Amino acid sequence: MEKRLVFNEDVLNYDKSRPRYCDELFSDIIKRAELGAGKSCLEIGCGTGQATEPFLRTGSSVIAIELGDKMAAYARMKFENYDNFQVINMDFENYDCGGKFDLIYSASAFHWINEETGYPKVFDMLKNGGTLALFWNRTIPTADPLQMKIYEVYKKYRDYTDYVDFDSLEESLAGQYENIKKTIAGYGFVDIESNLYKSTRILNADKYISLLNTYSNHVSIPEPAKSRFFSEIKEAIISFGDIIKIYDTMDLYLARKP
Repeated sequence: MEKRLVFNEDVLNYDKSRPRYCDELFSDIIKRAELGAGKSCLEIGCGTGQATEPFLRTGSSVIAIELGDKMAAYARMKFENYDNFQVINMDFENYDCGGKFDLIYSASAFHWINEETGYPKVFDMLKNGGTLALFWNRTIPTADPLQMKIYEVYKKYRDYTDYVDFDSLEESLAGQYENIKKTIAGYGFVDIESNLYKSTRILNADKYISLLNTYSNHVSIPEPAKSRFFSEIKEAIISFGDIIKIYDTMDLYLARKP
């Protein structure tokens, strides 16, 4: 199974455990795109709708493309009371809308699309002057004792996880942010800006493991390594009073089609 399809296997847990995005992020996108009644939006990879409703509330029409059939059905049911919402169950690469959009946005999903396909297609599908908004929510570990204990578990299972050395993590992320902006500019977009938003969540061990089960690179760890990996992380959290603080960083990129 493709990694980008594993999310489709446990829709309820995905909707419950995935982090939401802060109001400020949505406000910045809505303001930049000047959304309202009569405006049109395309969401790429809506999942179960973590980033959908703020745009529906503007009165703009929203078409959401979702590859997972179960996720598409869930999002369709979740927002059935909005007559300005439509879900299309297919991959973005083969989607042909036959029209142009005022805003195209993607929340923690655009990295699944090959950039040589995705960026030119998005550019073509936007109206002149239209807005592109790409954003991600990344859980950033800190140097507190519990996070470092968990990080040692990741190091132990580095052959299965996207392990990055803690000492180089901040530098790695800064380089990633800059590369995204350069990539967007390289496909003809202008007026590019970016911003970071911070939030904190408090979870117990079970809820944290449920969160990890929404990450494709964690779910795809082969057994028995996956069970041992989750068990060791859970034991670490329990040993610290069954409480873990999650530090989220949301990175947003806004750009305009000339």
